[in-house]
Amino acid sequence: MIEQKLHELGVIISNDTVHNEAELLREYEALTGHTLPVTYRHFLLKFKTSMYFDNMIVYRPLESSPWDSDGTQGLDEFYGLTLGANQDSGLSTLPEKYSTYLDRIPYSVVPIAEAPGGNQICLGVEAPVEGKIFFWDHEDEREIMGEQKNDFENMYLIANTFEDLIGSLMIDNSAPDSDSDDDDDDGIVSTWFSDDLDL
Repeated sequence: MIEQKLHELGVIISNDTVHNEAELLREYEALTGHTLPVTYRHFLLKFKTSMYFDNMIVYRPLESSPWDSDGTQGLDEFYGLTLGANQDSGLSTLPEKYSTYLDRIPYSVVPIAEAPGGNQICLGVEAPVEGKIFFWDHEDEREIMGEQKNDFENMYLIANTFEDLIGSLMIDNSAPDSDSDDDDDDGIVSTWFSDDLDL
């Protein structure tokens, strides 16, 4: 179901063969100190590398955030265990993003995908949020404090499971069509200059 849905959305995945995905997954879980939910582990072992889309992708979150547009939010890329052939693509890996956002996002979640504007889509990795998917608003970034280090004030629930997140993804049909001649329209209907204007 997940693979078919991603292909329908125009996913672009490195076709590199990765032989050490199980080892990379173990290393990542050791880095985070958490065992990832089963469905997400299967997703990583299946696709291995970071991926992006040939279309603008959006989803409808369970909780609205300040980044909502007509009830939807965007998703740019999924982080993978490795980049594969995407070395110069500007994509990131799970270990890179985990290190970047350590002490910036709650300890009970890990970043799994990039949202527009540098926001993060995160997966809960310990109770009571284990398996849930959240949107982390970087514009409202706050110091992660306290014994539990789980400040969720700038976190918004997207989906209750990773499967639900994938199921909610859709192509943004309101995005401008790059093949359209209307892209050159600057909105100016006509221009008139006075004869008195010094040029």
